[in-house]
Order: sequence, then structure tokens, then C-alpha cells
Amino acid sequence: MITSFKPPVFRLRFLRTMQRPVPICHLLNIAQKDNLPSKKDGFVRLLHFSDIHIGLSPSLRELLFTKRILGYLNHLIRRKHRIHVDFIQSLAQLLPQLQPDAVLCTGDLSSIGISAEFQTAEKLLQPFKKYNLIYVPGNHDRYVSDEKAFDTLHQTFRHCNPDGLQLDALPAIHVVKGVALILLNPACPVTYHLSCGILNTVMQHRVDELLEDIPEETPRAIACHFPPLMPNDTLAGWRHGLRGASFLAAKLKEGKVDAILSGHEHKPFLLKMPRGQLQLCAGSLTLEGSYTICDFPNQPCAAGLYPQS
Repeated sequence: MITSFKPPVFRLRFLRTMQRPVPICHLLNIAQKDNLPSKKDGFVRLLHFSDIHIGLSPSLRELLFTKRILGYLNHLIRRKHRIHVDFIQSLAQLLPQLQPDAVLCTGDLSSIGISAEFQTAEKLLQPFKKYNLIYVPGNHDRYVSDEKAFDTLHQTFRHCNPDGLQLDALPAIHVVKGVALILLNPACPVTYHLSCGILNTVMQHRVDELLEDIPEETPRAIACHFPPLMPNDTLAGWRHGLRGASFLAAKLKEGKVDAILSGHEHKPFLLKMPRGQLQLCAGSLTLEGSYTICDFPNQPCAAGLYPQS
């Protein structure tokens, strides 16, 4: 007697995971005006930029006895004359041509985390709100323990995200036309010699819970200011990197997420895993003129074939 054979459950889960397509990503520069990647039918497009570092002069109260002294000197000496705020407007002018379904900013709106910087950045980002603006903070946005600035950051977060999303709710999922985007906030005040983020065990546990809630065939990405992996496929250093980076790197390499979208490093880079998953760093829009386009297929590809750019 011939009986039908049912593959083990783990085999079915493996096949389903392999059938989830990975996104097509492009590293772009604001100087490029022609031959921009066209949006294909059946894809969900994220426009991704980072690290605009609005630098404004702090008051004496905001400056004294804090890490801001070093940060402000660093801004004056190394960045002030290299930051091109007009690049933000230049990118906004490309919005009708790029046709994003959402715009993601992965942090560092400010240079030293003062209220005036957040307020100025919010005005500059106003044109992107029409295209579903999403924002997660960077280490410069939570530069020191300043309650007034922290209150302004909360307000800016509300204004630069979909209605109802609160900073304290992160990690959280925001769905963009069938693509699940997990938003993280490991930015916190650290000592003078550090510029790292901390993804603690509570946050890691919450990410695991969120991933369990996402249907396996659903495209998914993580938005986090700090890239867990560097261009050479190693974890970032302890001073400048992310505490908990190995947790996120494992999620990427195991295929639990299709992409991690980050900033922090001002030079853009794209790191591709053997199975196609991507670590994407947008670099700094105002310092390097860099940004990215990330196109997610919104339905699984047959036979586990990944789309080609």
C-alpha cells in the first residue's frame, strides 16, 4: 500500500523562509539627478536617509558641565563647514520622482541634542511627512541627560512619525503596505569617551516577541540607528558600536529579518549575506550627500527565487 508522505514541520518552515524575497537596495548620492531607479510594480519603496546633524549654538546652561562641550567643539572644528543643510531640500525635491511609500530617517537629527536643533530639524523634514515619514533616534539625539531636550525629542518623535506612535513604545512594529518595519531605540546618554548604543536584554526580548507576531512570509526589516555589522562583516567596536549588536546580527544572518537599515557611520555601505539579507547604512545626508532606496517585494517569490535589480 502506498501512503502519502508529509514533510516534517521544520522542513516546511525552512522552505517558507527561503521563499521570502529580499529587498533590492540602491546606494545613491544627492548629486545624481538622472537615471534614478524607477519603482517597479508590486514593490514597496522605502526612501532611507540618516545623520543630518543640525548644529546650532547652545546656551551657556546647555553647554556647561556636560558632554556637549566636547560635542560642540567637534562640530565647530570638524563638521560645521562640511554640513550641507540644503541637501535635505534637494532630496525633498526628488520625492515626486522617487515615489516612496515611506521615508525613513535613522537618527542623529541633532549634533549635541538641544531643543532648538530638534525644532529646526522638524521644520526641515516637513516635506517628507506627506510621504509617510518614520524616524528613530540616534546617539546625538539622546546626547546627555537633559529633561527639557528629552521632552522636545519626544515631541519631535511624535511629529515625525505616524499618528499615535510614541517614543516610549519602542521597540514597535510599523507596517508599510505589507512590509513590517521594527523600530528600535538603543540611543541613551553615555560617558564622554563613548558614542555607542545599548540594546539591552529587555529590548532584545521584545524584538523576539515582535518577530513571532509577524507572519513568516511577510517582508520585514529593522530600523536602528546603529548598524550591528560593519562593511567587513564584523561587529562594530565597543566605543562606537552597539551593545547587543551580536543579537541583531544573528537575526539577520539567520534570515529572521530581510534587512537592517541604519545610519551612525557617515560613509554609506551595503553588506549582503550569503542568502541575500542586507545590512544597509545610509551614511550622512548632509555630510556625504548619501541616501538609499530600498524596494521590498510585497509578496513571496515562487520557488525561493530572489528578484534581481
